[in-house]
Amino acid sequence: MNATIRLLRTSDLRAAGLHIERHASESGRDGDIVFAPFSEFDRDAYEASRYESWRRAIDLPGWERCWGALLQDRIIGHLDLTGGHLYSGLHRARLGIGVERHQRGKGIGTALLQAAIRWAITERELSWVDLSVFAHNERAQRLYKSLGFVETGRTPDAYRLGRMSIDDVHMVLRV
Repeated sequence: MNATIRLLRTSDLRAAGLHIERHASESGRDGDIVFAPFSEFDRDAYEASRYESWRRAIDLPGWERCWGALLQDRIIGHLDLTGGHLYSGLHRARLGIGVERHQRGKGIGTALLQAAIRWAITERELSWVDLSVFAHNERAQRLYKSLGFVETGRTPDAYRLGRMSIDDVHMVLRV
């Protein structure tokens, strides 16, 4: 892997938004599986909402931390951890991850996950990392299981994109 993994700052928001826009546009296209639960991405709304959440302390509802995989100054992968919206749920973080198609299979997803898990372990407030993955995304499920995530359940017909019904797999990691 030749990418640099680091925690992103608010000064990285534009680059992060551009990456997520590129990544989301790959979902279900050109032979790729569907992996995004939306068909359009609003980069401006993403950047505006993340400006505050990236700066928020993790003992406050709505915090978020985002790691980037960078090749020079271009973000080609990301992983975000998001805290709950209630104080009573701040012991859990929700994980989202994405790596652009041309960079998959190079260990970037694993490196992003390892960096975020190391961080989560050091945060006393956190006990669990939760994620959801589409049931047909077996490659991602294997990666999560290899790092200790366990399946806790499934939601049938969780999403509908066009005529496609997508089941969601729920996984957790105790940190």
